[in-house]
Order: sequence, then C-alpha cells, then structure tokens
Amino acid sequence: MSTTRTIEGLPGHLQPTNDEKINKLRFMHLTEYAKTQKRTGWLRSGVSSAESISDHMWRMSVMSLVCADDNIDHVKASQMAFIHDIAECIVGDIAPSDNIPKSVKAELERNAMNDLVTKYLHNSKQGKYIMEIWEEYEQQSSPEAIFVKDLDRLEMCLQACEYERIQNGIDLSGFYTSLDSIKTEQVRAYGKLLLEERNTFVGNT
Repeated sequence: MSTTRTIEGLPGHLQPTNDEKINKLRFMHLTEYAKTQKRTGWLRSGVSSAESISDHMWRMSVMSLVCADDNIDHVKASQMAFIHDIAECIVGDIAPSDNIPKSVKAELERNAMNDLVTKYLHNSKQGKYIMEIWEEYEQQSSPEAIFVKDLDRLEMCLQACEYERIQNGIDLSGFYTSLDSIKTEQVRAYGKLLLEERNTFVGNT
C-alpha cells in the first residue's frame, strides 16, 4: 500500500494549481501511479513479479467487452472497469491485510475522487462522468456495476492462476474464495471453468 493518502502528500509538481490545463496535465501524470504501483495482495503473497493497478483495470476493461450479455451496456461497463480503482493513484492499494476498516477505506477513496474531479478536472463534464460511474460502481447500483464487480473478482482469480503456473511452489488458493461472491450468471460460468482449469493444472504438478 502506498503511504500517500491525500493530495497534500503528493510531490509539489503534482499539486493542483489555479490553471485548469496545467491541472489536467497533472492529472495525467497522477495516473502514472496506477501504472507503476504493484498490487498489494500479490506482493504480500510472495509473487515475484506482481501486476500493477492499471494492469488489473486494463484486463477488466477488455473482459467487460467480451463477457457482457445483451442486458449490459458493454461500453459503460468497460469504462467503469477502466476507472474503478483510479482513486488508488492517490490513496494506494489498500488491502484487507492493512486492517483498515472498510468505512475508512471508502472515505479515503471518496475524498481522493472528489479531489481528482474538483481540483484536477475542475468539475468538467468528463470529470463528472468519471465520478458518476465510479459512484455507481461503489454503490453497486446498476447491472453494469454488479457485472464489473464480478469481473473484478474473476480477473483476480485469473491472475492468481497465471502466477501459480509460472512461479513454482506458490499457493494462491485463498484468492479463489472470491468466486463464491459472484452474482451474475455469465461471470459465474467463467469462474467455474477457471476452477476446473486450475484443478487440472494443480493435479498435474
């Protein structure tokens, strides 16, 4: 997890200014944190080459395009997947093992989103849209939000399976329990296939 929790803790060259264009450029720079910050859960599980936050969001976005059924707005779902962890550019990847209460984590991330939208994107139409679909995801208030949350779980398990294949001796079985929380039928079906694939793989090692 990053030690940065608020924009006040960011370096000076990333602090918001009074210039809207400069702030949008600094927002673009801020997203670099998602590209370089490794996911906490993998690091603490002994993964030798852990994915970044943006690695995770990118594959979720692609998955949302190919897994959505006709009842899901796949474009909206893809956009939602692509920004759902964007607050972590400021607060870092807070994992359950950090023992931070969910309510505190939610407040940190909401404050970060408010700062991103108001201080960097100046409540622009685009900024408001990012906030809207982020809030929708957080509240699980639409079919797309529920679908993307399920993909969040599935993508993590896909990644766990891939790490188990390439890193001898690592056991990431604890991550697969998240598949039990999947609500949508189409994502649940892929989770079942993944478990069957893993069981075959583990049984042959």
